[in-house]
Amino acid sequence: MKKWILLLLFLPFPLMAVEKSAFVLCYHTFIGKKNISTDFSVAEFSDQIRRLRAGGIRIVSLDQIQKGQISGTRNALIMFDDGNITAYRAYTEVLKPEKLPAVFAVYPGIIGRLSYAMTWDQLREVHAAGNGVVVHGFFHMYLTDKFAQEKPKEFEDEFRRSKHVLEREMGVSMNAFVYPFGIVSASGKSQLKKERYTYAYGLTQRPLLVPLSRNADLLDLPRYMLTRSNADAVIRQIVGL
Repeated sequence: MKKWILLLLFLPFPLMAVEKSAFVLCYHTFIGKKNISTDFSVAEFSDQIRRLRAGGIRIVSLDQIQKGQISGTRNALIMFDDGNITAYRAYTEVLKPEKLPAVFAVYPGIIGRLSYAMTWDQLREVHAAGNGVVVHGFFHMYLTDKFAQEKPKEFEDEFRRSKHVLEREMGVSMNAFVYPFGIVSASGKSQLKKERYTYAYGLTQRPLLVPLSRNADLLDLPRYMLTRSNADAVIRQIVGL
């Protein structure tokens, strides 16, 4: 028995089971309106990031996650949904000065077209700085099976057209999708496979396992959506683990 224990202790590192995971934290806007459940001020966001880091949580990048280049379980991936201009402000004022990465999940139907949306130049800027950019539909529709049946062309565009436009404008391939409203459907997964996406994120609240192949479903990866009602509890949970 002692010989077997000693053998296990001296196994080469790749053969040892090493637990790796990250918490994917989903944010939306940073206007500072307390009557909007998914909105925070930039100062509130800054304090949340400070609390995470003070609790020993590392802010990691999408590239590190996809390549499995993280260690341990005290990691967080910050994801900004929708491409709102205030997310760009939160990034430049809070994360960028500390050289912390983020992911921008955008739907190109509004990029550079509406006053509250980021521009293509801003998206290219954050991507060039090492941040992730992923697809979030084209018009941010409810991607239900009913929608797929009633309006198949519009449904397809949410996956195909969005991918095509983002790849054209950003000059890089897109392999990850974020479901608008966190709606995961059989039709959506089928379309993702047709368009050759590798990963898709929903809103199931549990840690993301790394390497990503360890997760039960690569087309329904977990995220925590931060709201005014749950942000404090989620951060306390993460830091306390």
